[in-house]
Amino acid sequence: MYVFGGRLPSGLLGLVAGLATPYGPVTMAGDALLWLSCTPAGRRMAGRRRFVDHRRWMVRNFALTMSIITNRVYGVLFAILLSPQLETTFHGDETLPAATVAGLGAWLGWILPLPFAEWWLERGDAAPESPSREDRRSDPR
Repeated sequence: MYVFGGRLPSGLLGLVAGLATPYGPVTMAGDALLWLSCTPAGRRMAGRRRFVDHRRWMVRNFALTMSIITNRVYGVLFAILLSPQLETTFHGDETLPAATVAGLGAWLGWILPLPFAEWWLERGDAAPESPSREDRRSDPR
């Protein structure tokens, strides 16, 4: 249900929306393409009954899902921070700060949560277990 009922249609609509907006290629490259790549990888791992790997891909998927929320927060913050610079930096053109805010929000939306998710996956109890010394001795590889 998650993949075919929600994730896949949402990702494809995200690609279409990315192409239809003036900020599309910037936002599409970050959000939709990465989001669409993590979901099939996680589904593939679950289909192969590799549930530890499936969990790791779904944590990444969740981080990218959160990027859609966090980029809205970043957008508001950057709009507030950049609005005093409308006449100086942006020469009075209101489309320039809007494009800047959209690009910054879209990229920071996933650039910050995804490395955090990777850090979380690699920390002690969430990291994949390495084989013990005894397992390595008995492994013929």
